[in-house]
Amino acid sequence: MTVPPTTITVGYERKLSDGNYGSEGLSVMLTMPVEDDDDPPADVASMYAKLLRRLVLSELGKSRAPRVARMAAEELEPDIAKVRDRLDAITALTAETYDVVDDSDEREDLPF
Repeated sequence: MTVPPTTITVGYERKLSDGNYGSEGLSVMLTMPVEDDDDPPADVASMYAKLLRRLVLSELGKSRAPRVARMAAEELEPDIAKVRDRLDAITALTAETYDVVDDSDEREDLPF
């Protein structure tokens, strides 16, 4: 009697707010057989889970919605958030030092 190979299913789903009453998300699932002479199924599943996470966040990082792209990039590479925070602090300090005033009339697009 032949024993069928073990089948694993790995998935990753992420949904991010666009900051304007909407969201963008992506879900990926992978099902595959794992041969008995391969690595243990848990190790294979863990490896593919990391790969799918990177794939989903990389694709969301290409979003046309700036907030979605930024949040995905920060999740993918947490050090980016530290650099961005530092740049924001420098920008704020510079604006305060030179008395920069934002007098733009730009308003957020509201859904009503």
